[in-house]
Amino acid sequence: MLSFGSKFAYVPRQRQPDQVAVEYSEEALVDNLNDVAPDLDDDLFQAASMPPPPPQQTPLTAPPPPPSTTSPSSTTTSTNSDLDSLLSTLDSMPSPPPVSDLPPPPTSSFAPPPLPPTRMNSAPPRANASSAKPRAFLLQKRLPSQPPQMQQQQMQMQQQQMQMQQQQLQPQMQPQMQQQQQMQQPARKVKHVRAVDTNVFTVKFGFLSQNVELATGDPVFCTACGSCLSSVDKVTTPEGIAQYDIRTAGGAQTWKCTFCGHDNNVHVSPEELPKGDIVDYVLQAPTGTAAASPEATSLVFCVDTSGSMCVSYEMPGKFKLKGDHMTKLSGLNTERADQYLPGQRRETTWVSRLQTLQAAISTQLETLARERPERTVGLVSFNNDVTVFGDGTATPITVAGDKLDNYDELVRQSAELTLTTPIARAKEALSRKLFELEENGQTALGPALVLAAGIAAQKRGSEVVICTDGLANKGIGSMEFIEVPDQREAIERFYENVGLTAKTNGVVVSVLSIKGSEAGVEHLGTVADATGGAVSMIEPTELTKNFSSILANPVIATHVKAKIILHQGMYVRTDDAKNASQSTEEIGNVTAESECTFEYGTKPSEEIPGYDSLEFLPFQVQIEYTKLDGMKCVRIISHKQPITHDLDHAVQDANIEVLGVNAVRQAAKTARSGDYTAARFTNLAHRQLIQKAAKPQQSEQVQAYMAQNCVFEENLLHAQQREVADVGALFDDNDEGAVEAEIAVRKASNMCRRKAARQDSESAAIWSAKNMNAKALYKKS
Repeated sequence: MLSFGSKFAYVPRQRQPDQVAVEYSEEALVDNLNDVAPDLDDDLFQAASMPPPPPQQTPLTAPPPPPSTTSPSSTTTSTNSDLDSLLSTLDSMPSPPPVSDLPPPPTSSFAPPPLPPTRMNSAPPRANASSAKPRAFLLQKRLPSQPPQMQQQQMQMQQQQMQMQQQQLQPQMQPQMQQQQQMQQPARKVKHVRAVDTNVFTVKFGFLSQNVELATGDPVFCTACGSCLSSVDKVTTPEGIAQYDIRTAGGAQTWKCTFCGHDNNVHVSPEELPKGDIVDYVLQAPTGTAAASPEATSLVFCVDTSGSMCVSYEMPGKFKLKGDHMTKLSGLNTERADQYLPGQRRETTWVSRLQTLQAAISTQLETLARERPERTVGLVSFNNDVTVFGDGTATPITVAGDKLDNYDELVRQSAELTLTTPIARAKEALSRKLFELEENGQTALGPALVLAAGIAAQKRGSEVVICTDGLANKGIGSMEFIEVPDQREAIERFYENVGLTAKTNGVVVSVLSIKGSEAGVEHLGTVADATGGAVSMIEPTELTKNFSSILANPVIATHVKAKIILHQGMYVRTDDAKNASQSTEEIGNVTAESECTFEYGTKPSEEIPGYDSLEFLPFQVQIEYTKLDGMKCVRIISHKQPITHDLDHAVQDANIEVLGVNAVRQAAKTARSGDYTAARFTNLAHRQLIQKAAKPQQSEQVQAYMAQNCVFEENLLHAQQREVADVGALFDDNDEGAVEAEIAVRKASNMCRRKAARQDSESAAIWSAKNMNAKALYKKS
């Protein structure tokens, strides 16, 4: 199913640049993005590559001379040099306490303007009019004692002399002060930001579970562009009949491709012609060993039982916990009474992280036994060792020692561990094993992940849910020495390889990390992202809700690949800027909520045959996928979109749901590439577009999007503020004066540095945003 960002495809009469050059200062960037570029609205909508005007400077002007009470002749210039010498000496002396009976000191007009306030500006405040030492004040305190009347007359004289000196020096100091002002103004940098518009469409993969027209025969592809003969190739006859544009001459058939205009020789019977806009072609029949439905797949819980899982939380209410091992110590309490510290609350219960996890998994076992009784469920725990409980009906197997560092041995052993007993019959046994778990030791997360993914791989469409609260620090995948560059590269390769293997085997891996701890979500998220899983940082009390949302969204297809084909006058916007009319995305595993967004642009009018007469633009998506029963298909989706040359027209009929999901995903994708500055500008640009396009009846959708937008912006802002605090400046995102190769190298360097510096909350926010879907974005709280 295709959903578009507007009812109309926006086709400008003249090609607009894809990027806008925006000026910014780093000082303002780490304070408030809206203060950096408040007028991005029109620039980014119209794609006008016009930098904002430089900040206006207030010219320096000499202050008006004060009213004089004595004649100029009474002030001699012969004492100027002596006075200056005295003033220089006094300036080096400490400031005395204020004197209340003195006249107010003169205000200096030469103080340079301070830098814009920033949250991260730790430099000492610059001297200004309010902090400069008043020389008249110092003179009054330091000159030899004189009669009060004489003191007052001399004081007035000295003030007048100082004012005259300032007026005389004004022309000479003007250039110097202007130069000082320019030096103190924040340096302006340039960032190239992709212009935004409504030329977006979403491919929603949930409809792959729906039955559509099953075509007879084989698909017919254009030999030039690869598009498939479809409903967009129909033309309307003078009699008003829609029929395929296939010409027959001398027994030969010729099909003129709607996308590229190429003439193809074809052999197709009327029965083989697609009848609708969506049609399936079977590429391979089902296999006998595959799962027939989501109910026949496996689910493996991979549970952290390291020492940190004993961290406890105070919960309101008194209740008895199932599997509470503290009851073993009850014999030490001879009085059999509750014991409390002074001031401790009575009507509460302390619950550990592991206990909340046990309760959440137990609830899921009950639900699965009732609603999906034929599904097999396994349990794997890890601390110093890895223990595989399987479905709970067999003797647990412990993997320890050198085997934890041997990837091939872990893969081999996982292939021998099978889940055979459905949850309806294994629930009681598995539940007992679950509540026997205790916290102790280190965190052998990497080996446990390999074993769990290997067990799940025996049935296509199976799932693994990792629950952890700390960094892996034992066995393969250990992050204990992640600060060492070589170790970091090895760690990244390990998790990327695990993700790719699981994706190939049709396994989805989701990660649940407990808030208040660092668990290496940046690297665990690599596995979840590759396999189509979720990444969440949650409170222990929210585990049950998050389990439910993950398990209620089963895999419906694996090995999914989407090929986008546009009209030859259009191009798919991609990071490599090839401006090609086609693009292919390797999706992997999909659920009912999976979707992917694409942006497209327009080529110059001279490259579009019949540009002026165009009324519609053809779109086609070819989705290759494998069903859970092993059947391989290709689904062809074709669509004609009416066009408009007026952007305001397209914005007026915008689809906020599609634009919002695309906005979140594009900003996250840019952040993942290492360019936080461009990601924040992208976030801002899309926000302004959605606010401009929104209608009153769409207020709930806009509010939901704005909430996600603000969370994402806040995480990137904090990350950049931490950069300034840690290294004294932002990592350089400036595009001005740099060639494309230099920008690519710098972006790659920044990506590595920022990945290493990300906190779990920031990584989770970026991973979640990168795979955002409409249901998650617009869900009602």
